[in-house]
Amino acid sequence: MWQRMVVRWRAARWQDVGTFMLFVLLAGGLWYGHAMQSVRNARLTIPVHYMGLSETAGQAIEVHPSLPSALRIEVRDAGARLRQYQSNPPALTIDLRQQTEAETGEIRVSSDVLRRSVADLLQGTSKLIAVEPEQIVSHYTRLEEKSVPVVWRGEVVPAAEYHLVGEVALSPNSMRIYGSKESIAKVDSIATEAVVLQDSKDTTCLSVALIAPEGVRPAQDSVAITAITERLTEKKIRLTLEPIHVPDSTVLRLFPHEVEVTVSVGISHYKDVDAEDFRATVAYPQGQADKLPVSVTQHNPYILNLRTYPNEVEFIIEASL
Repeated sequence: MWQRMVVRWRAARWQDVGTFMLFVLLAGGLWYGHAMQSVRNARLTIPVHYMGLSETAGQAIEVHPSLPSALRIEVRDAGARLRQYQSNPPALTIDLRQQTEAETGEIRVSSDVLRRSVADLLQGTSKLIAVEPEQIVSHYTRLEEKSVPVVWRGEVVPAAEYHLVGEVALSPNSMRIYGSKESIAKVDSIATEAVVLQDSKDTTCLSVALIAPEGVRPAQDSVAITAITERLTEKKIRLTLEPIHVPDSTVLRLFPHEVEVTVSVGISHYKDVDAEDFRATVAYPQGQADKLPVSVTQHNPYILNLRTYPNEVEFIIEASL
């Protein structure tokens, strides 16, 4: 089979094949040019935008049934012009502001107005044959509104040897919601989806959807969250022990008189931790005791974990001179 294919390939008269392909391309070009010049009908879809339904300036309108987001039209024109409409369809904007001034009412765009508005978008050589739907009829109700905080319901799980810096930031952290007076009265906050960010490192930014109660519509469907995690490091500090609750005329001597504390801190705040952030104390013994426990307190918000060595010290009680 392979040998037969090779023989036929070598025996082919490529000059004739080339001539045939040239005539095919020429015929195709002539057909395309004729198609672009000939007049015919074509069905197009154009997008529709509405003015007067925005949620800015305290406006929020609910429409039943929903308004069409596009119109299907039939246009007659030359093929080149129809091709232009298909590649870059014109957009229709309908102004409903005068029809939505009341608290409730009807929205109506008649067939004459709709056809005239669409015809104004077309070139002078184009003839509008049909528009679907022929008219737009719907009803609207103006909604109540109020602003509520956005609550993060997710979780950030830092990777090993990392920690979460501060709280997860939400943008925006409050949201305007719309609905009937009864429905929004029950809503004190709006929550995000329960997204879990596993093994988080560095800075994570993503969009998280909002969960709206039934009958309530938020101004946005999602919010942006920012979670910052950074690597942890350890810092060792020597502290001098301070005896406390020692009676007068008595000296409490400690062995050793210093301890070492090891703290975990974010790498960006390593230099913000020093000995002045700690107090290491040992209380005067009550009753019989061979060793006294060491108590270390700190007041630095950047310290995440603390270990003390040793935890206990030996002591001698002496009378002061």
